[in-house]
Order: sequence, then structure tokens, then C-alpha cells
Amino acid sequence: MIRRLFIPFVFILLAASAARAANPYCHDSVLQVIENNQVAAFEGFEQEMFRGLSEYYTMSSPSFARALVAGMKKPDFRWLDAGGGAGMAAIESLYPANPANLALRLAALVKLSDEQLVAALVGSLSKKGVFNGLQKFIKPTALHSVTVVSAEDVLGGILARSDAALVGMLKSRIVKKRYIKDFERKLKSLRLMAKQAGELKRFKYLHGRKLRDIPSAELGAHDLVSDIYGPFSYDPCRLCVLQYYCKVLKPGGEAHIVTNQAHVMMPGGGMLTMTEFLKQSGIPGLRITSDVRRIGIELKPTPETLAALERLEKRLVLESGMTKTKTKPPVFYYLLK
Repeated sequence: MIRRLFIPFVFILLAASAARAANPYCHDSVLQVIENNQVAAFEGFEQEMFRGLSEYYTMSSPSFARALVAGMKKPDFRWLDAGGGAGMAAIESLYPANPANLALRLAALVKLSDEQLVAALVGSLSKKGVFNGLQKFIKPTALHSVTVVSAEDVLGGILARSDAALVGMLKSRIVKKRYIKDFERKLKSLRLMAKQAGELKRFKYLHGRKLRDIPSAELGAHDLVSDIYGPFSYDPCRLCVLQYYCKVLKPGGEAHIVTNQAHVMMPGGGMLTMTEFLKQSGIPGLRITSDVRRIGIELKPTPETLAALERLEKRLVLESGMTKTKTKPPVFYYLLK
């Protein structure tokens, strides 16, 4: 009798265990882990795709924001956004009535000490949906033009991909429907703004090639270059990227870079961070703008800058085994005597 009851009971336990393994939602703690992972994955995916102008203002040095806002009023002003993902920030810059632009102007008007905190607040409100649908009521009336070079990785060429492909990419990482809906809403908004900007012939979106594979003559001369965790962070030859920016900047132009930290092993022993190394190298026109919020570099080339970078590049060698990485930024270099 006991044996006849025991065997079915074991089968029931095994079946329940198999069901739990097949469906991780059976357990609350597992459900919470999945939920947390989905939020992190969505926020990371969203940040790469929809990094907007308020984030650029917040992450870059204040001089970047001032240069861009001033340039919006000039028909001959050209901005190159290198590694700009979906081009959200570039597109938003063509809308002077964008909340981030208005906030920055307001901060300057009332002489706030830190315009970036205002931009950060606006960015936070935007993420909460406070400004949803605002683009329906404003038009891209800025006078400048902008070119985006999108990264070559899986997110590269976002605006050139179909909605179905992008949503499918997201669904492969995310389960919760509310994330998908939020993504689709933002993608629809981005498409609308990109269409309006493209009709004015002042927005160009390039993808499928690494930055340095594009001849500098093809891009032409620019007043402003931004690189927010873009080519400078991932190109094995970081100094080559700086040389490239020298070639695509107009006289008096400036490049603003936000990057991860790398390190340089010195010939006599010891190690410097990349920013310390660049600062000590005394490259004309190069300034380190790092603070507690960013690792930043500002480049305003002089006639001597390019030659100085070329000389230094010949002595800076990437650590063996790092030259072909695509997903991780190169972090260790050796300085030859």
C-alpha cells in the first residue's frame, strides 16, 4: 500500500521540479532576478540607442554645450558626432525648442553655476515621460548641420534598420511587454524627428564603416566634434583618432571626448593613466577636462598639434593581444624610449 502511494508521489515531485526548471517564473526570488536583469538590459540597450542631448550636455564638459548652442544659430556651423548610435542627440540639436536646449539657455540666463545639472534634471524628466509627444509641436529650425557616424557594432546603423529588426533584437534580450512598448514609443518619436531633420538636408547618418575608414575629405571640415565613448575609446590606436579629428576640424574648431580610462607603461617603470600621459606630453591644443563625473579630453588643434600627435604615436605601442578586440576597449599601452 505504501509503495503504491510512494511511487506516484515521487513522479509528482519530479514533474513539479521539471516544470519549475522549464518555467523560472515559478519562484519569486528567481522572478525578481529576471526582472532585475531585464531592467538592466533594457536600460543599457536604451542608453546606447537613445542617448539624447541632455545626456551629452551632462556627460561632456560645459564648453561643449556652449559651443553647440552658439553654433545652432549659424548656417555654416557643422557638428560631427562620432560613434553617435542612433543619432538621437544630433537630431535633437536641430530642435532649438528641445527641453534640453531651453534648459541650458535658461541656466545661462539666470547665471546658474552649473548648467549641466539643469540638463541632467531635464534628462531625468524626459526619461520619466514628462516631455512625451513634445516633438509633435516643435520643428527642427536650428540653422546648423550635423553628421553622425554610427558605431560598427550590433547597434550600428540603427536608423537604417527596420522597426521589426530592432524590436526583434530587443525581444531577444527582454521579456516584459512594457519595456517593448516603451521602446517602440521612443523609436517612433526618433523616426519622426529624423524624417523632419532629413527633409532639411542638414542631417547625415553614416554607418557600416569605422570612423578612420572614412576618408577625412568625405566628411569635410567641422566646427565641432563629439566622441562620447565612441572611436577614441575603442580604436586600438587612440592617438590616430586624435589625428583624424585634427584633419576634420576647421581652424578654431574643437573636439570633445568622453572616454574610459586606459593606462600607459613608462619606459623607466611605473604607469600613468592615459589622461595623465597626454597631459604630461604637452601636446599643443590638448586639454584634460576630467572631473568626478567624466574622463574628458578637449582638443583645439593648433598648427603644431598634428605633428606632435604623429611623433608620439610612433612611440606608443598597444599591449600584445589587444589589437583585434571589438567589444572591449584597449586599456594598456607601452611607451617606447
